[in-house]
Amino acid sequence: SRPNGVLTAVSVNVTDRRQSIRHQISVQPTIRGHVVVDALGPYTDYEIRAEARTAVGWSSAGLASVKTNESSPDSLPVVTNCRLMSCAILEMRWRNIRDDDWNGQPAGYIFLVWRNDSQSVVRL
Repeated sequence: SRPNGVLTAVSVNVTDRRQSIRHQISVQPTIRGHVVVDALGPYTDYEIRAEARTAVGWSSAGLASVKTNESSPDSLPVVTNCRLMSCAILEMRWRNIRDDDWNGQPAGYIFLVWRNDSQSVVRL
């Protein structure tokens, strides 16, 4: 399509829908059709709004939505208690990872127990 004037500015706004945090990016008008937005959170819904400006004014906003990929959790479960129930049974208690620290859909926990006298590992 034919341009309506000389592009003087481009503005991109990225808003985290959950926390209403907005990132505003001003792009040089010579860079057309490409911008890199970093420092986004994992497994987060964002709304993206892009506008262009000529000498006459700003365009209507182009809108898009995106959800970033999952990531590994930001914290670890904390083992709060280990107790031998018998010669072959161990009871473990832990504090769960906080919901906000999962960075995706919780898939569960894996606990590994090493024997001191060997290289064998028991996966719980």
